[in-house]
Amino acid sequence: MGNNGSSEGHHHQSSSSSHHTSTTTMASSHAPTSSALHHESSSSSSSSHSDSSSSGASLPRLDTSCVSSFTSQFLNDSANVEFLSKYLPDDSKKKWTLLFSSIKHGQSYNRFLHHVTGYGPTIVIIRDDGGHVFGGYVSETWREAYPKFYGTSSSFVFQLKPDKIVHRPTGYNQNFQYINQKTETLFNGVGMGGQQDFFCWGIAADFEHGQTKGSPNTTFGCQPLGHSTDWMVDCVEVWEVMEPSVLSDEQETIRNRKGGVVKSVLHNEDNPDKAITSMLGHEFSAHGVDILEEDDAGSGGGKKKQSIIPVG
Repeated sequence: MGNNGSSEGHHHQSSSSSHHTSTTTMASSHAPTSSALHHESSSSSSSSHSDSSSSGASLPRLDTSCVSSFTSQFLNDSANVEFLSKYLPDDSKKKWTLLFSSIKHGQSYNRFLHHVTGYGPTIVIIRDDGGHVFGGYVSETWREAYPKFYGTSSSFVFQLKPDKIVHRPTGYNQNFQYINQKTETLFNGVGMGGQQDFFCWGIAADFEHGQTKGSPNTTFGCQPLGHSTDWMVDCVEVWEVMEPSVLSDEQETIRNRKGGVVKSVLHNEDNPDKAITSMLGHEFSAHGVDILEEDDAGSGGGKKKQSIIPVG
């Protein structure tokens, strides 16, 4: 934010830059250059995986205890785990814990926020409706209400399909991660890189529409990671890749609240908004609308009238 967004759409990356390691360029007055660290074709990825397996290299243990009978849409392929772990700090290579799966928890921004805020560092993995798989790593906690960019330069974005590639920050700006759920005048949703409505990847609060924009993206120097600049969300997973040894005050507050009454009531509720409204004495029709009975002061005898209030 605060940077000229025109460079998002007009600077082009050479086709050869994605096939070799390049040094991160700290941009000043010029548009960012590509910061791709590694690129693998499908065949080279398979070869690399075979070599690693034969050498007995250990991979992070995947903890999916938060859900039952779960198979990751992305990390069930150990080649993807191996690829991503190469770029993480050593203390993030031991255990990865599933926080959110749109398949298991529902394709809902409220559910995403409930399971993800207060946790980190994390990897977010997305599949769009064109079959592209991509996402990002952030070292900082996803905050509950923080409608502006933040994060650290250890963040990176990646693509797993059709090719495996990682992009580190260019240094052009500090727009590493973004999350907003309450400020309606700003983009409501979650994303990384670029700027509002011009993210490296971003998912809107309807949790259906997404974007990957920039040619290249200013923050990470990459071309669009999705199959197009605008796409539909097919699947999202979020994994915590390191349990902090010491929780920040913010993390502790959020986790304590989630571990208390709020979590016990809503943790498995498909529609948290409806559950909360039910606790306030509202009743619901078979069509999921709230039937609120009120005294009709003009009826002259305590007659009731019904107000239909959509929920969820």
